[in-house]
Amino acid sequence: MKLNLPKKNTHTENLSVRVSPETKKNFTEILLFYSQETDLKVTSAEVIKQLINTHHQELFGERKC
Repeated sequence: MKLNLPKKNTHTENLSVRVSPETKKNFTEILLFYSQETDLKVTSAEVIKQLINTHHQELFGERKC
């Protein structure tokens, strides 16, 4: 799975999580990967939003409005 990170920010709400040191290390590597790939500083929020939305789409498919 590869994330498609948009360059435009949308309105957001706060979310906090506690993670193990290993998970934090892995997440930092993901941030660095996408920052290098896009030549932009990718934020934690962008990655988390994409992970949630991508996983939701894989589980439930496209939402029809």
